[in-house]
Amino acid sequence: RGILRKDSGLRKQKAQDREGAAREFAESRGDYDQAKGLLMEALPGAADAGQEEECRVLLSKTHLNRGLLLKSQLDRQHLDQDLLQKAKRDYLAALEALRMVVEARRARGLPRRLEFNFNLAKYHNNLAILLLQFDPAAREEAEAHGAQAVALCKALNVGTPRVRMEL
Repeated sequence: RGILRKDSGLRKQKAQDREGAAREFAESRGDYDQAKGLLMEALPGAADAGQEEECRVLLSKTHLNRGLLLKSQLDRQHLDQDLLQKAKRDYLAALEALRMVVEARRARGLPRRLEFNFNLAKYHNNLAILLLQFDPAAREEAEAHGAQAVALCKALNVGTPRVRMEL
């Protein structure tokens, strides 16, 4: 529901319906907050490692989508630093949640899931773009996240004949 409301808010924003866009964005953020709350409640009660993994993956996607929603509301001419910091925190939370999944799988000796590593690369890339677009003072941090994204993509090419990325 959060994604649909975000899209509706973007359409209203383009149509100059500022009140409608603000309402849709607020409702979308509420949807993501509700989803995050439900997932955080479910984590301690996860029946097994597989269920915990699923919760963390969904939590990472929720944080990423909320970060993307916040980024869509940023305006370079009238930058809202609070909104920028919230988007950045969501991207970092998405990275951390997914990183925990990858590390837990490694610790349990499970095979690596390519989509998790690929998503980590995308999340690093999204954060790098956010910082480059809206926070010039964070250029070094943005470049570090960009380099991490490239390194993760290169690692996907090692030993996996099914995946080939041109960098």
